[in-house]
Amino acid sequence: MEQISRVLDQNSFLTSTWTLVVVGAVCITFLFYASYIHPLALFPKLGIKGPTPKLILGNLLDNKKGLHQGMITNRCKYGKIYGTYFGTRPTLWIADPDTLKTIMVKD
Repeated sequence: MEQISRVLDQNSFLTSTWTLVVVGAVCITFLFYASYIHPLALFPKLGIKGPTPKLILGNLLDNKKGLHQGMITNRCKYGKIYGTYFGTRPTLWIADPDTLKTIMVKD
């Protein structure tokens, strides 16, 4: 009887350990998705054009010649309003002064 109870205690320890491992893996996967993957879907969901971001880095590697030259290239390619990502932070670029004035000035 004592042997059976020891075996059951060992099995419950292993079961609880694997349960914690699985729950931890699910939590880490969710946090990775919520922090790095989900934010990259903002501009396509809103219909804003822009370069395709890379996971974690966003569009940081697209500006090899400098930020200003990258902005000029993106403006020619995607229009006066486009979106990029610095890491996972979305950044909306507006190159039209009239549109910018409409957005910034309160009536």
